[in-house]
Amino acid sequence: MRTRKACVALSACLAWACGGGRGIEGDATGDTLHPDTHVDLPEDPPADDVSVPDAECDTEVYWTRAPRMIDTVELVDGMARAGVTERYVVAVVLQSGCELLAGIDLRLEPGDATDFVGLAASAWMPVGLDCPPVAPVVERVVAIPGRLHGNLRVVVIDDNAPGGGLRLTYDRDPCSGVPECMCGPDTPPGSGAEWSDCRTDCSCADGLSCIGYFGIGGPMWSCARICSDFRDCETRETCLPAILDGAPHVCSWDGDLCDGDEDCPPGFTCTFTDLASFCSDSREGPTGRECECDSDCPEGHLCIDAGAGAACEIPCLTTAWCPETPIEGPICTNQYVCSWPD
Repeated sequence: MRTRKACVALSACLAWACGGGRGIEGDATGDTLHPDTHVDLPEDPPADDVSVPDAECDTEVYWTRAPRMIDTVELVDGMARAGVTERYVVAVVLQSGCELLAGIDLRLEPGDATDFVGLAASAWMPVGLDCPPVAPVVERVVAIPGRLHGNLRVVVIDDNAPGGGLRLTYDRDPCSGVPECMCGPDTPPGSGAEWSDCRTDCSCADGLSCIGYFGIGGPMWSCARICSDFRDCETRETCLPAILDGAPHVCSWDGDLCDGDEDCPPGFTCTFTDLASFCSDSREGPTGRECECDSDCPEGHLCIDAGAGAACEIPCLTTAWCPETPIEGPICTNQYVCSWPD
């Protein structure tokens, strides 16, 4: 979940959405994620009484979404079995130090003997802002649900690369001998609770995925909740990083998530309790009001032009990144912004 005068608060955004990466300029973090269902933007989002900062735009600055190239795609722990959710760490090349990762579209195309996976990354690019001429690489976890597997051979390409850029090939181990191997889109959820052993995704209860990883005793498969950022998880949970012994990129309890507001994304505050500290969401719901720059918008919004003119929007990677509201909450659209449902 997640801006300012033209440049003010840009540093806060970069720390969470842009700076989380590796390469020329960047640290090292992942932003999710299992694929989420996106929907078209409603034509008339409801009015909102959200107050805006008392500031004026020094210059007109807005954000627009542009395609970006994928550097590498790596299979988490190198493990792949038919029917088990596969997780990729996808490294995306941005074009300036101001850009933010917007999203990664996923395309699945089963062939006669090979499953083709197409990934198309995009970034939020600021228009009207002078940005550092660096090329950071940011990482995000993308998942291929086991219910959608068709073949044992898999080819992953960058759909934005000229001619279709090959990024990864691998083979899945077959699944046989147990009922859960018959795992397809219409198969009902299983009964496996979180962290119970699983054979495929169909072994696990609703909302859980079967993932493979290496533990003390060797390869293991467990039902878990996939993530690449704490915003993909429940409040007070963290998203486990890559670790030597155990399951990475899954949601887990953590008693110490922040030391101050600077450790949280824009629109979040660091909340302290007797048991834990965590980033709590203080954003209002999306407004959709017109803007000229980010300072026209409430905290946690960006002035985004998604094709119908610049408006205050909340960028998102899945619906889990949208703010919680007393009424039915907003959803993440196929434009990667939060919007109220129809």
